[in-house]
Parts: sequence; C-alpha cells; structure tokens
Amino acid sequence: MHVVFLLLNALFRKALKLDAVEQVNIIYSNAPACATVTSMAQLYDQDASHSSAIYVLSTLLSILTMPLMIGLFELLL
Repeated sequence: MHVVFLLLNALFRKALKLDAVEQVNIIYSNAPACATVTSMAQLYDQDASHSSAIYVLSTLLSILTMPLMIGLFELLL
C-alpha cells in the first residue's frame, strides 16, 4: 500500500506543481522506518522484535522502491 501511495504522489507531482522541498519530502517518505522505534518499544515494554522486523522489512523494501521513485521523478521532470 505504501508503494501505491508513493507512485500516486509521483504521478500527480507535476500536475500539483510541487516545489523542490515538497519533492524531497515525497522521496524521503520512501525511506525506511527509523531505528529509534525499536529502542522506544524496548523502553516502553512493547514488542521490540515486531518493531525490529518492521524496521528490517522497510529497509529492504526501500532498497527497491527508492531507485524506482527517483527514476520516476526524473522521468516526470
């Protein structure tokens, strides 16, 4: 679902006439989750293994989606 949202943002970026800061924010939203989430889960006695799994998954997915999104932005410019 996250990738679909990012692709829709990329497709409508030109129509919405986003400035450079907004473009960077959209690309940044494709970045992996912050590692601090796992530390916070441990601090508040929550499921740290689940947050670690989400962190790893988001990092692996960003390896694929980040170049895709940058390429799509370059294509739309």
